Amino acid sequence: MTLADIFSKAILHTMLGMGVVFAVLVFIISIISLFKYLPGLLDKEPKADREGAYSAGDATLAAGELLPASDLSEDLQLIAVITASVLACSTQDAGSGDAYRVRSIRRV
Repeated sequence: MTLADIFSKAILHTMLGMGVVFAVLVFIISIISLFKYLPGLLDKEPKADREGAYSAGDATLAAGELLPASDLSEDLQLIAVITASVLACSTQDAGSGDAYRVRSIRRV
């Protein structure tokens, strides 16, 4: 084998390897682009029922409507979630020097 034959085979193998990698990447990209259709296939509820109404606990709200402030002040579930998150942050970083601090919780 001459040096030219060795180089020609090396270039051929390099191009073949790069072509296979490029083809696999294009295949992966096409599969990933199909993921945007996956939630629609798995969703059992029709789209017409979901548009225009949001569920917040027991009350359903129209789009853009806010809950009254009195409902939020008596919401025990919200208080439980805030308490659990503060407890999780404080116990998670108890051993490290940079612990989280909750300075204030404001209702909007």
